Amino acid sequence: MQHPIPCLLLVLLPAFLSSSTHADLREAQVRIRDFTVSHPDFRSRGGIDTGFVASRLGPDRKPVYTGPSGGTATTAGPEFFGQWFNDVPGVNVSTTKTLTFEDAGGMYEFQAPSFFPIDGELFGNEGLDHNYLFTLELHSYFQYMPGMSLTFSGCDDLFLFINRELVLDLGGVHDGLSGSIDLDTLNLLAGHSYDFDLFYAGRKTDLSSFKITTSIALNSGCTTPAFWSNYGLGSPGANGSPTIRASSAPVLGASFDILMGNADNFPAHACIYFGTAPAAISTPFGIMLVDFTRLVLIEPVLLAPYPQETPMSFAPRVGLCGVPLYGQVAHFDSTSGVAISEGIVLVPGI
Repeated sequence: MQHPIPCLLLVLLPAFLSSSTHADLREAQVRIRDFTVSHPDFRSRGGIDTGFVASRLGPDRKPVYTGPSGGTATTAGPEFFGQWFNDVPGVNVSTTKTLTFEDAGGMYEFQAPSFFPIDGELFGNEGLDHNYLFTLELHSYFQYMPGMSLTFSGCDDLFLFINRELVLDLGGVHDGLSGSIDLDTLNLLAGHSYDFDLFYAGRKTDLSSFKITTSIALNSGCTTPAFWSNYGLGSPGANGSPTIRASSAPVLGASFDILMGNADNFPAHACIYFGTAPAAISTPFGIMLVDFTRLVLIEPVLLAPYPQETPMSFAPRVGLCGVPLYGQVAHFDSTSGVAISEGIVLVPGI
């Protein structure tokens, strides 16, 4: 009988089960689009107005309008909503800004009680005290760990998608509406990376506020190519060691395509794990080449029989840009016992 013993042993480590208790500063790039008072969806009548976007992002990674063709209480229909988060000459103009999340007691927080990021820019203030009418679009990703949450409060519309599914809908033209999401309710897998897409609109001309408090550590893409190499010897079982290698040199924006080999001529349950620091730890199961206290991913796999190799895609974004990620494969079966591969180091760009 085969058992995924290596993964079961590693997931019991407290360092893997607990998420970080300290949040450092994070920055997120956002796209802001400015609108004028002539747009029918802006400077519109007020009220909470939810349910006019689809439960899943469209193929362009934008919200899909699902309200009636004639509009809703605060929207004028699909044509005008389609302009909110797309560049449309003559309708809006756009720019890129940075949101800086500060450490707030172990959480990441961006807080702006008066949120006017484009005052005096783009279309300008149109004779008003501020440039009130705009949308904001944020695309990022994060590595899920149990216990993560997010709370938003502000005005006006806020649509949050995680794994491209709508998890928070605060649509409408309103004052100080709040909402929270507990990521443990989303059936996410610990250690895996997921897309984070946030869309916001300021649509009235008297106030604007924006506050996010979250334990989600958002990441941005690496800007230079990545590379990989092997290190260490691991510990062979009775029939030798499993193997791990990258199938080709990664390029900018691509994943590491990893190939894992089985030492046995029958399928074997295995575990692949990565951390941000190397080690040389002697255990009853062999030499572990990854620091258990710095794990960022752990995942069970089923290795195909020798001489086949089992593929896996490992996105560079799982780790921080420029930070080496050290990985290893361990497999268990009734013939060889535990066998551990040599290590592999993946280095995302900076």
